[in-house]
Amino acid sequence: MQSRNELQLQEGIFELLNLFAQGLQLMDDKDEKRKIAELCLIAGRKAKDSTSYSLGVRFLNMGKSLFQPNSWVDHFDLTYNTLLELGECEYLNDNPIRLYQATRVTTVNPKWWMKIKIAFQETWLSDPVGVVVMTLLVSVVTFIGVMKLFGA
Repeated sequence: MQSRNELQLQEGIFELLNLFAQGLQLMDDKDEKRKIAELCLIAGRKAKDSTSYSLGVRFLNMGKSLFQPNSWVDHFDLTYNTLLELGECEYLNDNPIRLYQATRVTTVNPKWWMKIKIAFQETWLSDPVGVVVMTLLVSVVTFIGVMKLFGA
């Protein structure tokens, strides 16, 4: 991987990640995991841009599986962008329930919620399924906020 330049990585990213996928469980180094997660984000975006949403979901889920418990603190942008792209791929793949499952853990992070609301608002509000999903997410966030007020 180190011997490849940026263009070579972009062109062969799917093949490279398919090789990494076979050994993910053996990977211990946190920096290696972060770098692979970054490559998964690139591959997920590339797949989404070519309308291969299922492939995008595959690579983005692979990247998500590499997150450390404190990824929201240590690597906010990577975590946010991966989950945003994953949610968008699930949405474009016509999987509103998987969209909800992919992003439900993120609704407790207020910084993420504001970014996601702004990012999806125009897209979702122009689509009936999007309105339902957005309403669901708002309900979940409201419920979590009420539960926190009452100490539950």
